[in-house]
Amino acid sequence: VMGSDYFTRKMNYTFNSLLVTDDVCRIRYYVMGWTGSTHDNRMWRNSSLCVDSPSFFSQNEFIIADSAFTPTNCCIPLYRNATAGGAAPE
Repeated sequence: VMGSDYFTRKMNYTFNSLLVTDDVCRIRYYVMGWTGSTHDNRMWRNSSLCVDSPSFFSQNEFIIADSAFTPTNCCIPLYRNATAGGAAPE
């Protein structure tokens, strides 16, 4: 790992983290150490929660994520607003 990989165009060092919390905001899972430019969905797709989801989730269990994530059998993203940044509804 090169320190320069974490150095941004704004002259800062950054890293990304992925947190999974329960309904009372207790941290249940985390991934840290990816560069700040890494997309959240890439971190999710490479996490053990996603890669080995049967070990972590029962049949009717899933994570609710923001709209940046793609749906999987254990991750359901929130509804994406179709009009955000687009044409106004008719």
